[in-house]
Amino acid sequence: MPIRDERIFAHIALFIVAFIYGINYFISKVIFQYISPFGVLAMRSLSGIIFFGVATLLFFRDTPEKKDIPRILFCAFTGISLNQLFFLWGLAKTTEINAAVLMITSPIFVFLFSYFTRTEIITLRKVMGVLIAFAGSVFLILNGRTVQFGGGNTIAGDLMIIINALSYAAYLIAVKPLVARYQPIYLFALLFGTGGVLNILIGIQDLYNASWEQFSMVVLAGAAYIMICTTILSYLLNLWAMKTVPPGHVGIYVYLQPVFVVLMTTFAPYSVAPLTWTKICYILIIFLGVGLVTIQKPKKVVI
Repeated sequence: MPIRDERIFAHIALFIVAFIYGINYFISKVIFQYISPFGVLAMRSLSGIIFFGVATLLFFRDTPEKKDIPRILFCAFTGISLNQLFFLWGLAKTTEINAAVLMITSPIFVFLFSYFTRTEIITLRKVMGVLIAFAGSVFLILNGRTVQFGGGNTIAGDLMIIINALSYAAYLIAVKPLVARYQPIYLFALLFGTGGVLNILIGIQDLYNASWEQFSMVVLAGAAYIMICTTILSYLLNLWAMKTVPPGHVGIYVYLQPVFVVLMTTFAPYSVAPLTWTKICYILIIFLGVGLVTIQKPKKVVI
């Protein structure tokens, strides 16, 4: 496949991931009424371990190189354990608005880490794109609402959300060399098999105590969505895209998640949140910022 086509499909994959997480916001709100956030944490890790572990046993015969083991452990800790744990834990200790605003700092951390580790060329255009998309996301999330960092005993939760954003950014940078050397399914078998253990230990009791026999088909379908789409499919699509595009491109798509949340809130049945021209302007600002980061200038052809 030509490189240009691979990049197009990579960006389509990242767009789908942002859409998956946008839907996940609404599904999780329903699931949390029946399973605690820590139970969902254990459920996600169990589904990842089972799927990627079985797929690896059936289709792959490989062993990690000794030099990659420290990086694999680091990626497992930051990408599977730390960011998921601190997001759910922090969300329970802060407001949803605080969490939403702090979470979208992740792409900024990605570019900072890329600059200091020299894993990606950071241009003025990309910096402007990140700042523009960040501003558009903040305005879209707030849109008449207020955010109070540190107020109402939210300091601990706010710090946890920042740790979540930092760990996800560190994971995107660190996992890039592994993507070039290992098959995605096998790599995730390693990451979930190590990083997922902590999540299971923390949430397995809550998951066990959930009244599964009383769940309706809607709740079971929501749980299946979290395990299949939010966990397995989104991780695979992100990693597959990273074979072609740099970590900064993966991170910038975080800014599309508020767009999908707003659109789904607007067009949901009995919605009381109309799509105003102000919201449309903020959405266009976000797309402008994402475009500045991801759209590459055509190379000059010397004849």
